[in-house]
Amino acid sequence: MKDVYGGLRLDYNGTPFNVGMDKDYGIIRFKTNAAEKLDIPYGSSMEGIGARPPAKGFDNSPDPFTGHGFTKDINGNIIPEYTMPYLEPKEGAELFRVNSITGDEELIAKLINGRFIKIK
Repeated sequence: MKDVYGGLRLDYNGTPFNVGMDKDYGIIRFKTNAAEKLDIPYGSSMEGIGARPPAKGFDNSPDPFTGHGFTKDINGNIIPEYTMPYLEPKEGAELFRVNSITGDEELIAKLINGRFIKIK
């Protein structure tokens, strides 16, 4: 779990996430026909090297945002960072519950007819 929190930098001030206290978290896995809408959240410091401005303009969020397209992983890993507007997921998208201690994943719902339906 520490890898997830560290990689996504969920340790910022005011975060609702708690390492060691959250018993699980969710993951949605989906496919989309709109991958071109994925954006790299560049900060204005990247403008000087010719980075293409993101759709919503350069982002100047506070730390731990890096502005160069990778998370500021506290574990030393290099993890690409993307943003996206709402994208319509394809039928069959899956919602998983992940155990924070073991990392075990449990499929709990699938997108059917535009709604997540609980798996029994």
